[in-house]
Amino acid sequence: MKEVFSSYFQEEVLVLKTLLDSAGIESDILAGSMSEIAPFWSIDSGGFRLIVGDGDEADALDLVAEHRRLRAIGEAEREGEEGGGGASRGGGGGASGGGGATRGDKP
Repeated sequence: MKEVFSSYFQEEVLVLKTLLDSAGIESDILAGSMSEIAPFWSIDSGGFRLIVGDGDEADALDLVAEHRRLRAIGEAEREGEEGGGGASRGGGGGASGGGGATRGDKP
């Protein structure tokens, strides 16, 4: 099994799991023990991790990259509609609401 995405936010991982499932790529979500206490947010050092079979890793990583690209375009368009001035709402990664990490790039 290979990790293709991780995030501290469960809904972010669920969206990608749905995309992978719809593409016929079987995936599982692994989470730390804190998920029973706060089910939509994990403070475990690894957060929520999306894993796929070894043979599906390349296709899964392609879908994750495409999802991030489309998400960045959508965020840029929304910021442009809001006037583009002022502080950025974050789009990097980690807990700022960006887009999780792939493989060993833990947020």
